[in-house]
Amino acid sequence: MKGAGSELLPMSGEIDERSQAEMSADVSSIHITPIGGNVFSDLGFEDTEAIVLQVDSRRTIARRVEMTCIQTAASLSQDYRATIIERLEREPAFAQALLDEAAELCGQGEEELGQLTIEMLGCRSKS
Repeated sequence: MKGAGSELLPMSGEIDERSQAEMSADVSSIHITPIGGNVFSDLGFEDTEAIVLQVDSRRTIARRVEMTCIQTAASLSQDYRATIIERLEREPAFAQALLDEAAELCGQGEEELGQLTIEMLGCRSKS
């Protein structure tokens, strides 16, 4: 006896034709390119063309990864600066502590880092 909605599921022992066809699919042509292999060679391209395609694809992937990293870093940098600026506006003592830290950095030979800290405070130090 079939319950409500059971028309979607085969009865025990029954296999619908589509499932049977999927299970009997020829899997002898499945191939996984080994690490360090060239998928383009595996696909039947001539050796020279396979190498060119592999180099091009690696360059494309490297550029996309680099752009993603740059975009992520830029986003994080903007979020970081916005957070600091909000805190500077709320807490004058924090602003003074950063200014003191910047002066100490400059005094210890870390002029570049001190300059960046001062710039974040919205000031411009004189070189």
